[in-house]
Amino acid sequence: MHRALVLFSGSRESAVAVRLLQRHSSLELHLLHVQSPFFGRREEVRALAVRLFPELPFRCQALKRDYLNLDCASCGLPFPCGVCRLVLLNKAARAARRLRADVVATGDLLGSGGLGPEEMATMDRTAGLEGQVVRPLVARDLPPTLAEKNGWLDGSSMLALREGMGEALRRTAEQLDIQGTVPAGERCAMSDPAFADRLQRVAQAGPLTVNALRLLRFRDFHYYPPDLKVVVACERNEQAELQSLYLPFDVRMYLPAPRSPLALIRADWRGWTHDQLERALLLGGAATARAAGVHERPCTVLYRFEFEDETRRLTVPSCSGTPCEMEAGLHPASVGVSLPPLMSLSS
Repeated sequence: MHRALVLFSGSRESAVAVRLLQRHSSLELHLLHVQSPFFGRREEVRALAVRLFPELPFRCQALKRDYLNLDCASCGLPFPCGVCRLVLLNKAARAARRLRADVVATGDLLGSGGLGPEEMATMDRTAGLEGQVVRPLVARDLPPTLAEKNGWLDGSSMLALREGMGEALRRTAEQLDIQGTVPAGERCAMSDPAFADRLQRVAQAGPLTVNALRLLRFRDFHYYPPDLKVVVACERNEQAELQSLYLPFDVRMYLPAPRSPLALIRADWRGWTHDQLERALLLGGAATARAAGVHERPCTVLYRFEFEDETRRLTVPSCSGTPCEMEAGLHPASVGVSLPPLMSLSS
């Protein structure tokens, strides 16, 4: 029997794709869930697969370095979905070769994430899967694949859905007895436009790390080109998460008050002048003060570099302006900022 490796995200689309293949193909199906810094709810996805498709093998594999050099214009594909799906297809192609699968299947919809027939063909070709990717939800609007040509799949029983046809997809899922799938907002951080915008801007500055990707998920995140990042955590669970992300040359900042917000300030400090470093600390201090609800009056914050033992004080002027206004208006501080030797920051 011929095998199909099915990318399973836990979405309604991917579940419908699996059910259609079960009913209208002679393929031996194997489910693959890919874990990345952007995807959450792995255990929920596993439980869903076991509940809906108990007879099918299910495996979960992690993307490690695949996302760290994310090219925001890869092969001309739209960002973020086109770039992300190409990474997933590359991972699936490697897994399919190990499994000796004949085809790869996905729950793609035409138009979703800006992907049309041409973009899908580009992804397949770039991943070395030309003619081998089955998309049951849109197969009737695409050229026949290897599975259809060889009679392993009944193409006439596949669908022709597009982005915006959510009601038709919902009815199809009901007919196929599919319930309780994982919503996009809980599965993929890049379904949040704010996160995708942050990722695109930060990725253009250079290679990413998993640590940096985790910072992007905080609600109060600020980015100032070329590479200054300020993250502020107010809630206790956010602060616990942020505690695990400090690196030796990061700045830890907070107010000298109970239940203060906690801030992380990060940049590649090599080559920075004292004036530039002062400006970065004032930006971080302003973000911390705003998070604490201090807007109209000067505010004192405490800070230290993680590699230091000494905690220093900084007076932040009134921070009622927007971050952009403050960035443009800041000048080298005359508020007595105390800094460690720049040599120690450049080592």
